[in-house]
Amino acid sequence: MKLLYLGADNISCCGIYYILEKSFPQDSIFSSPIKSIQTALHKEQYDIIVLDCETANQNAELLNRELSNISTPILALVVEFKQIKWLQSRFPSIQGMIDRDSNLERFTKAIGLILDGCYCYSWNMLNIFNAPESELNDEVFDKAGLTRREREILDLCLAGQSNKAISLQLSRSEKTISAHKSNLLRKLGMKGWQLRMR
Repeated sequence: MKLLYLGADNISCCGIYYILEKSFPQDSIFSSPIKSIQTALHKEQYDIIVLDCETANQNAELLNRELSNISTPILALVVEFKQIKWLQSRFPSIQGMIDRDSNLERFTKAIGLILDGCYCYSWNMLNIFNAPESELNDEVFDKAGLTRREREILDLCLAGQSNKAISLQLSRSEKTISAHKSNLLRKLGMKGWQLRMR
């Protein structure tokens, strides 16, 4: 894996870079201050970018210009809750946003999930986008990154169908339906019981 950590020139960012190096000793971990992002992005092709949002507001224009059109998945370490909407709306390749104060296990697990093509959030994304939990709509689905199949399965779940009934209807195994269901719940920041209550 090639990972690029974008942060500030300070001790706390050096600490995160150190953690990345120690947690992934077999991988190539690169670090760059946000202000040098252009140089860092043109040097290498990365499998994942970890964006430390500690100084994101001061570098908003630069980040917008450099990250808005890349396809490399991004994990954002969010400092302020209000950054979440800003990040989600500007960077389509964001696959995860976790609290910068998360513990080491959550941090390394989030990187693993994103590398596996999944999404990872520390918050209930329905609440963040001001959608009441009972109001699931296309805008919420788009922002959460649900696939067409996940939307189809969600509709069937909301109609009260069991995993077995859905698997028969879609000609997929129950295990596949269960995996899709887990992914869509994680993307929406919901628990299974919240879906059953609908």
